[in-house]
Amino acid sequence: MSVFSTSVRTHCRYDTMLHGDAIEGCFVAIQTFVPKIVLVASMSLPFAVVVAAGFRPSECTVGDTDECKGDERAPEPQSQTVQMLILTFFCVIPTAAALVSIYFKLKYNIKEAATAAAISDARAAHSRGETAVDPLTGLSVGPLCISRVSDARTRKALMALAHFSEDQVRRLKV
Repeated sequence: MSVFSTSVRTHCRYDTMLHGDAIEGCFVAIQTFVPKIVLVASMSLPFAVVVAAGFRPSECTVGDTDECKGDERAPEPQSQTVQMLILTFFCVIPTAAALVSIYFKLKYNIKEAATAAAISDARAAHSRGETAVDPLTGLSVGPLCISRVSDARTRKALMALAHFSEDQVRRLKV
């Protein structure tokens, strides 16, 4: 079993402990959709900026551009601005993004077996109707009964509010 699937499973258990319902579907949808959007932006925007800065395409070396194939093209010298943009977009930014990603992955707080066990214990306490301590924040969290509310409309409203803290709900109460 991979570390990723174990991490996702533990995170979903944590959501169940906090909100009473798991959100695996939302997580999977975001996890598969967001990288595609980022890929589109990261592939198209840098090229557009480099071309707008004056990128010069390769020229044909045989003289007739209509019959020039890829092997017969020679790269053109680029301005200092274009060279710096290429270096920035395709070397510096990806490296910085990878380092930031590694930093956040190392700071992820649900990676210890003890934390996963504490989350499971808190879920068990909630299923018994008891208050449990959130293993990540140390705050006491009461048992959530949203999934046991029989009225579908009330349950839907409670689920919408479950993503906000109690202070936020009280402050925005109309």
